[in-house]
Amino acid sequence: MSEIAQTPKPPYFAVIFTSDDSIQNWKENKRHLIAQRPGKSQWYLRYKTRVTKVERDYGFEKD
Repeated sequence: MSEIAQTPKPPYFAVIFTSDDSIQNWKENKRHLIAQRPGKSQWYLRYKTRVTKVERDYGFEKD
């Protein structure tokens, strides 16, 4: 691995989907499309959407 992803400065949000269909359904959801309007016109100067697939997920928890 030659590159490490940089964590954006907060606030940032993650939305987790479990299938490609659920991603598409959210993108086309009428309530979501309506909610995007004030976001684009009033709240955000810019935003970025990143759709990824998890290849590996592991962790550690000390008892």
